[in-house]
Amino acid sequence: MVVKSLAVHSAAISDQESRKQILKGVLSNLISSLSGGMLSFAMGLMLLNETHSPFSFSLGTIITPTVSLILLIPAGTIIDQKAHKPLLITWIIVRLGALIIFGGTINIFSVSHKWIPVIVFVAITAVANYFINTSYQAAVHELVNTKFVPRLSSLTQAATALASLLSPMLGVALYSVMGFSWFIYLEISSQFLVLLLLLSLHFYYESPLHAFVQKKSTSAWQGFRVGLAYLLQHPLLRDLIIIAMLVNFVFTAISIGMPFVLIDHLHAGNTALGYLETSLAGGTLIASLLLSMCDSTKYFLSKLIGGLAGSGLALIVLGIVFTVNSNLLIRGALVLLILGMLTALINVSLQVKLQTTLPTNLLGRITSLMTTACQVMMPLGALTYTFLFQISSRPALIFVISGGLLFLSIVLATPFLWHDSQKDSY
Repeated sequence: MVVKSLAVHSAAISDQESRKQILKGVLSNLISSLSGGMLSFAMGLMLLNETHSPFSFSLGTIITPTVSLILLIPAGTIIDQKAHKPLLITWIIVRLGALIIFGGTINIFSVSHKWIPVIVFVAITAVANYFINTSYQAAVHELVNTKFVPRLSSLTQAATALASLLSPMLGVALYSVMGFSWFIYLEISSQFLVLLLLLSLHFYYESPLHAFVQKKSTSAWQGFRVGLAYLLQHPLLRDLIIIAMLVNFVFTAISIGMPFVLIDHLHAGNTALGYLETSLAGGTLIASLLLSMCDSTKYFLSKLIGGLAGSGLALIVLGIVFTVNSNLLIRGALVLLILGMLTALINVSLQVKLQTTLPTNLLGRITSLMTTACQVMMPLGALTYTFLFQISSRPALIFVISGGLLFLSIVLATPFLWHDSQKDSY
């Protein structure tokens, strides 16, 4: 019944309108991700220059998962019960207000107290981004018809990858020329533009009787329990969340370990690090664009298992490249390009699967639960891998071991995934 209602509802959105909506949605995502990434990078540089603290670039890693845990129960239910466009507009305005207040107060504080407005701003932004990102994912069927959902997901992933590719380079270049304050003005302008694009989007809601009247009486806790019960009743969905958590934990080895191995262990320098990180983001961008041109709904489990197993093997090869340390940039860039492509394959396949099969009235809750579960793994992974890389005399082998464990886990889990996929009808 759910699939049928989605098909009937999405039929109201024409292919031409879907294409226009995709253009606006992807453009707003690119602008928001690029300007936000540049501001975050510039803020880290500002704090590092003024406070000389090693935590300057770690605030998001600490605050974002904390916010996700706090919002886990209420956010998903709120998103599923409210019209998504007003919700998105509200939280973009909140983010804009926080930016304006932050820009007006940051220079009032002394160097030793600049952590106060920064932490408050990052926390408010984390709350706003949580609602905005989850609401956007839950609203895909209101923006495009079912045929265009995979393309929207792929191009959104591509926009995020392009932003992550450009924001560090632009952030460093512009910071040295303009200083930190101009990044706040740039972000305010960008958010106004994003708000205008959002206002121009048309959200094709289901009939009021079906979409909103039946939703109003559920409390946050009751709504969370409904989502959790649905999750427990569908073993494949539970498997996918566990896999997503595992991947987020293991991939922390790259963000923590690659700078340590390249700069402290191999003495390859910042240029080599930037080159390899660019290759990783470039692979994600290329694969996301390729996936937008094909049907991402077919062979879901094969693509997921292949992408995960391939990622494990790529981590093993990356560790070997760092160990051998011969033609490091060429070989490392090639491996990370492939790893970035596999990451896009995993992310897009998983996102499309959820968005095309979950009931729309539960999409916000399940997405919220998965997002929180994955984000919580990041600080745990950061702590684990920081400790491992610091005590290891051969840190490159940690990549080999992590990749091997990921590959072995996927091989062992494959029979259970196939079994649950046959049994699960969500």
